[in-house]
Amino acid sequence: VNPDAIVDLTSKTDTLGNIIWEVPEGEWSILRIGYTTTDAHVSTSSGDWQGRVLDYMSKEAFDFYWNDVVEPIFADAGAHVGTTLKYMETDSWECGGMNWTEDFDSEFKEYRGYDLTNYLPIVAGYVVGDIKTSNAFLSDFRKTLADLVAYNHYARFQEYAHKYNMGIQ
Repeated sequence: VNPDAIVDLTSKTDTLGNIIWEVPEGEWSILRIGYTTTDAHVSTSSGDWQGRVLDYMSKEAFDFYWNDVVEPIFADAGAHVGTTLKYMETDSWECGGMNWTEDFDSEFKEYRGYDLTNYLPIVAGYVVGDIKTSNAFLSDFRKTLADLVAYNHYARFQEYAHKYNMGIQ
């Protein structure tokens, strides 16, 4: 795919998803790119804690989890938090192959320094520009996924735990 020929139709899409566009002559492939949950469920849970896994790439999802699940436990544990209760553990991964989060495009730009929009056809299996360019984008895409999980979940988990004088495992 010639990167100069890519047309972002986002602004030409109405609220129902219909494209309103004067299509230039030629042959076009139209890609509709979106995301949804992985539908992965927590496997090591009981009672009210059953349900979908949280988005490991989202700070907001982690904050919700912390405030909704961890803070009430700490409130019940009282003076034990940070003293006899010294460590928190995160020990499972049921997320599957997640590859997007709500602000992924802006996070990608912040981490990698460029807009990913014209490279998204690569994720759908197209070669944009050439193989070298496409592989470089895929490498940046994967690095961003890893960075978001590392910083928006695990580092945030450590940061919050340390506020209570606790470690994580």
